[in-house]
Amino acid sequence: MPKSRGSLRFLVIASLFLTQALIPIELVYANRDWRSEMLNQINIIREEVSVKPLLLCTSLNNSSQNYAANMARNDFFSHNGKNGSTLISRTKKAGYVATSEARKFAIGENIAKGQISVKEVMRAWRNSKGHYKNMIDVNFSHVGFGRSKDEKSMNKLFWVQNFGTGGNCT
Repeated sequence: MPKSRGSLRFLVIASLFLTQALIPIELVYANRDWRSEMLNQINIIREEVSVKPLLLCTSLNNSSQNYAANMARNDFFSHNGKNGSTLISRTKKAGYVATSEARKFAIGENIAKGQISVKEVMRAWRNSKGHYKNMIDVNFSHVGFGRSKDEKSMNKLFWVQNFGTGGNCT
């Protein structure tokens, strides 16, 4: 009996290694933490033009994620929400408000839909003058990201980047 258990254990372990070896590299890469990947890519772009890196901000992540989900759920694409929300109202609701020590306060937003990976959406934003301007803006110090899909939107991914400076990130 112990001999067959050992053989079975070997077979299970061997099949796990074989299964992992057959998984396409793109799938493994796509399952990494996409926010870390996006932050890394945006900071590489900023470094290329000698701009300080952005810090990931919880309140801007919440604002971005909520808005990406809203666009996907309601199948629309606009900087203004169907409920009348604006970038200002969404970031404020998520807690990104000017801190008492802030000398300036600013926010910005990039949105996209249909791209299937961080690499693809970042390429699209980089090739768009207005979106690229937000990504390299020296006035921004914080960033948050959102992505979502829904059956109503035919499972297309909706992407949001919210930028800010002078706000509360907790």
